[in-house]
Amino acid sequence: MTEPTAKSMPARALDWTLNMWFAPISPARLRIFEKAFTLTFIYYVANWGLYAREWLTTDGFHFSTDLTNYAYPDPVPPLPPEWLIPFMIVLIGAPTLIVLGVFRRPALFVTFCCAVYIQLVEIAAAFTLNKLFIVFFLLLLLVPDPEKIKVEGHDEPQWRQSAWPVRIIQSTLLIQYCTAGICKMNGDWLKEADILYGHTAGLYRNWLATLAVLHLPHWTWIAQSVFALCFEFFAPVFFLVRKLRPLAFLMGIGMHIVIAALMKDLIFFSAQMITFYILFLKDSQVEPLDNWIEGKRQAAIDKIFKKSPQTP
Repeated sequence: MTEPTAKSMPARALDWTLNMWFAPISPARLRIFEKAFTLTFIYYVANWGLYAREWLTTDGFHFSTDLTNYAYPDPVPPLPPEWLIPFMIVLIGAPTLIVLGVFRRPALFVTFCCAVYIQLVEIAAAFTLNKLFIVFFLLLLLVPDPEKIKVEGHDEPQWRQSAWPVRIIQSTLLIQYCTAGICKMNGDWLKEADILYGHTAGLYRNWLATLAVLHLPHWTWIAQSVFALCFEFFAPVFFLVRKLRPLAFLMGIGMHIVIAALMKDLIFFSAQMITFYILFLKDSQVEPLDNWIEGKRQAAIDKIFKKSPQTP
């Protein structure tokens, strides 16, 4: 009987890659991410919904196609004013159903369509934040349902799904961070010391930023610039090396809290980015929360639909 031959390095690399992207994993992380990500969408549209008549209906101001068609496709027609309230009910109601886990897939489809419409009706304003909502609502819509399979170390079959949706979203975050760092280095961040100070004191200024600009020493702005640049460029290392991941969480969440606090309207961006961190947690860290949420949801459904006992 011949001894099994050791696999070559390319074969081992292929096995590792396939296992990394397609191994069965717990659905807990993706379920928690979906709810948190959708909550940031609700927060986003509820805030901009206060001014929806201005950017969503024919009553508001809109750029002409002559100004936008050189870079964007023609915008879709805005809503008639009388359709605004029904649309806002759908725009907030559908993602709320996602969070509650009720009619999840139809609600994802409706939410995806609403995000696309928002993007196309005001293309120049929606920008990157809404594009990420579009991409990941579509991804979540296409993700197959988890299945129960036999898992080593468990007597009963466990819910599992392929890892590829999680890997796609994880990769997106790391690519965003690293390319942002590269763009900063190719821009003015290595040449000028006042870039972050200028952003905070200028276009994105809020009341807290005004206090910071007036009272923080100049060296603190340089330190923040260096910190942001280094974190973004080396983010793949921080997140992919498990021993460095707690540091990545501390640095990244801290950076986004500062961005949310000191830069006007970027709280929506920070909230969205922080939800991506859920996918870098261990299954054992999120499964208790997922089980608790699912238990509460099922108990509420049972309470609503369960018939009351018949009295004799």
